[in-house]
Order: sequence, then structure tokens, then C-alpha cells
Amino acid sequence: MNKIVVSASMVALGAVGLQAAGYAPGYSSTDGSKPWSVGLTLSGFYDSNPFTYNWNNPYKISSWGYEISPYLSGAYSTDQTQFGARYTFAMDYYENYPNNNAQISQLLNFFVNHRFSQRYSLTLNDNFTYSSDPAVTQTIGGIQYPYRTQQDNLANSGTINFNAQLTELVSVVLGYANNYINYKETPDDLKDPVNNPNGVGSLAALLNRVENFLSANLQYQVSAQTMGLVGFQYGYIGYTGDGPIATAPDGTLVMSDSRNSNNYYMYVGGSHTFNPDLSVSLKAGAVYADSFNAPGGSYANWAPYVDMSLNYQYSTSGSAQLGFTQTFAQTYVLAANSSSSQVYVNVGYDLTTKLRGSVLGRMNYNKFNAPSGTGLDGENYYNWMFGVNLTYSISRHLSADVGYNFDYLDASAAQKAGMWDYNRSRVYLGITAKY
Repeated sequence: MNKIVVSASMVALGAVGLQAAGYAPGYSSTDGSKPWSVGLTLSGFYDSNPFTYNWNNPYKISSWGYEISPYLSGAYSTDQTQFGARYTFAMDYYENYPNNNAQISQLLNFFVNHRFSQRYSLTLNDNFTYSSDPAVTQTIGGIQYPYRTQQDNLANSGTINFNAQLTELVSVVLGYANNYINYKETPDDLKDPVNNPNGVGSLAALLNRVENFLSANLQYQVSAQTMGLVGFQYGYIGYTGDGPIATAPDGTLVMSDSRNSNNYYMYVGGSHTFNPDLSVSLKAGAVYADSFNAPGGSYANWAPYVDMSLNYQYSTSGSAQLGFTQTFAQTYVLAANSSSSQVYVNVGYDLTTKLRGSVLGRMNYNKFNAPSGTGLDGENYYNWMFGVNLTYSISRHLSADVGYNFDYLDASAAQKAGMWDYNRSRVYLGITAKY
């Protein structure tokens, strides 16, 4: 939990099988000589607002704490196949928590890449998380969900991509992605005979869902430096909480599946390498979302769809990544979805041969799209995230980290959605041993 991770939604352009030279990078030992690796991170931290409460909330706390996080990974490689898997356990202990001071999370991720021939390959990736802290697993509209609970939850995200080189210049990538999100807080946990007899608004009702996406990208090698792309993606998002998320003005209950939707993405784009140090990739088009089960009838809307990233090796010691995304995102309020715009930047520099610094930042803007009568259409919020980190390599097996993260949520224009402003600062110092 102690480092910001800026996700760059990279375009899958001309994905090819990995070369089977040695074990999978990042999964084998530090020198690559063994098909396994073990590691342990010990760190202390200070969190100014672990529950992400508004600054005037009487229950707002701050806390010192520590983290213990071991991992074990393994790799397998042949001429045609590469496999890597990693299991990470993390315990974050908050000294000032009112109860359940220890927040536990377990992460399992793996990938498989297989080359059937020089022209055909298949890649599979999966990430599974089981946690008692939703902020670890849940992202809504590009930001962490601003709510903490002591109840367990799990999430799984997997992708399969098949790459076929049809001719020297033309290739096709067929893909499938699945996201599964499950929170344990059910309507029964919230039922109150006086204030909430139906248990409206549980995390399960608001957020539990399965997302399925099918994609097809046709790619054309324009030149050695340029790849063109035209693609389509279909996504079905089904909410599975089977509980009430709101009470309509006429007193009827609005259920989880009212936000089920069909989503259609149409785009063109490509990638271009200007020189060995500078490259850019882009997808641009439109997305159409149909919330066919919305209260009062189907609710559908269009939005621009953009996914752009730029990579720049500005010196032998430094690199930078810059990106922008614009699309629909799922939300935890009654709205069908939100229009999400995000800009992110990540800059790293080797200050010495052993010391590397990095600066990460992200700005996200979300505007709710909701049927008339909900009062939420057009409500919006901003989220800002900033982080700075220094990593010192003591040896090949030992390194130390120090850093600072800052989050700020401006929800002044989303009060009807029940959101609140907050800021959160986190400072950490840790050491990692790995072999």
C-alpha cells in the first residue's frame, strides 16, 4: 500500500511472443540463474487519513504503522513457452485503528506465453487479490474507491490474447478480458428496522460485478517504424450483488442489475517509433454504452474513446512516460456510468549508479451519466495523486526505499452523489531483501 502505481493502459500493437532466452524476467532469481525468487519487504509508514474521511469528520484518524510483505515467485521456460507466477502476502498494521489493526492482502499473478510458430502466439495474464482493504483492489473511474471497510473482498482480472501474423505486413490480435469483483458487505449487514429496513447501499450491491470484453484488432505494418491499427471491442458488464442500491422517489427499490450494460468500442490508431529513445501509441474513436435495465427504461449514451501513451528515454540515466485516457468507467452511485478523463506522468532518473529517484502523478476527472430523476446527471469530481520515491541499491540482493504519496479528492460538485472531499498523505521507509 505504500507506493503509488500509475497504470498505463498500453495499446496492444503487434504483440509477439517472448523470446525463450533464460527465465522470465522478474520471476527468476536476481541474476537469472535459478527459476525461482524469494523476497521480503519491511517498512514503516505514517498515514494521515487511512479511512479517507473528510477533514471535518469527527471519526477521522491518522496512524503510524508497519508493513511486512514476503513474496515467492517461479519461472519456466522452453524454446516456445514462458511461464511466470508470483505470490505476495502483505500485512499492514495500523497502530491507531479502532479495531482490526492488521489489514491483510494476498496477491497472485501469473502469465503464460506460447509461440505455436513464427506466425502464431498466445499470451495469458491473470491477477488475483484477496484483501481486507478495498482500496487495495478496487479502482473506480481511475481512482481508488474512497471508502474503507473491515470486511474481506476479492478481485480477479485476466486477459487472453491470440496474435496471428497473416502476412509480412498484416496481423490480427484477438483478445478476451474478464474482471471479477466481489465484496462481502451484503444488504443483511446494513439492515436496520428503523433507518434502513431493506439494507440499501451495501458494497456487494453497489460494486459486485463481472465484466467480459471481446476485442479484435487488425494491424498493418506501414513502415519499420510505424504500425497502423483499426479495432473493435464489445463489453458486457453485469452487476451480481442482487441487492438494493437506492430507493426511487415512488418508494420502489432500485436493484444492482439496473446498471447492467452493453458497451461497444470502435477505434483507429497505431504506434510510431521516432527514434530508439522516443515512441508513441494511440487509439482514438468512440464508445457507446447501453444500460438496458435502467430505471424507467434503457439509458444509452456516446462518449469519445482515447488511449494514448508516450515513452521517452531522455538520457542514459532517465526515462519518462506520459499518457491520457478518455472513456466510460463504472461507478458506485446510482449513475449508469461516468465519463472519465485521466492524465498521468511517470519520470525516473538514476541520480547515481545505486540511487534512483522517481516522480509519479495523475489527475482524474469524472462526470456521472445518469437517467433523469436521479439528480446525479452531470455531478462530477476530481482526483489528484502525487508520489515521489528514492530507491538505493545496497547490493544485488538488498535495497532501501523512502517516499511520500499525496491524494486529494475534490468532490464539491458531487454532493448529491454522497461523495466528500478529502486529502491523504503517506510517508514510508523500507528495506527489501530478495534472492
